[in-house]
Amino acid sequence: TPGSPSAAPTTASPGPTVSCVPEVVLEDEDFEGSGSGAEWDSGSTASDAGFSQFLGQLGTGSNEMSKSISIPRSSGPVPMMADRVSIEFALYQIDNWSPGDKFFVQVMGTEIDLGEMDATSTSVTLNGSESGISWERQIVSQGVNLGFGSQLDKEYLVELSIPASLFPGETLLLGFRVVTSQGLEFQSAGVDDLVVTAYYDCSVTASPATGLPTVTPGSPSA
Repeated sequence: TPGSPSAAPTTASPGPTVSCVPEVVLEDEDFEGSGSGAEWDSGSTASDAGFSQFLGQLGTGSNEMSKSISIPRSSGPVPMMADRVSIEFALYQIDNWSPGDKFFVQVMGTEIDLGEMDATSTSVTLNGSESGISWERQIVSQGVNLGFGSQLDKEYLVELSIPASLFPGETLLLGFRVVTSQGLEFQSAGVDDLVVTAYYDCSVTASPATGLPTVTPGSPSA
């Protein structure tokens, strides 16, 4: 209206920023607790002189153990799916393994062969990829009898990185499987100190106009 005071300009309030933690530990399991193996399908735990309690023994008659792990969306007003998940664990190669014996990690139906498990050879660092999953197996110790039979044992550090495309349902199925040529009393495997971590892209914020996620300029996802 002519002569009326002009309306004060309004400023749109900025949209909410997603409350985002860049990484969340989903599992941190040393298998020392009572019943920790019962959370796994066909799971059990074992220990001996030089071994702390671990998931296993995996071998003849008990060659596979698995578990479903929930992967939550990020917190905040615009929950986001995880970009990837990492898996890290100690792998025990116990007693008399032959060149044809195998240890596999199973992730959402994809099976990763971790390479030679020969008790008589000197193990080295191995790595590879399978269906988008990258992995590495580093030797931690070898040439020492840690327990169970009289053969020398080995310990490895295993690390895997799993892309989001493999867990669209926000659940990750993780399993371990062995193929062995002798009975459990002669050779077996164990899994210990398992850590599963989800990673989120915290450069994503909410758009004031739509409330939908937008990518901050200059971020890796731009």
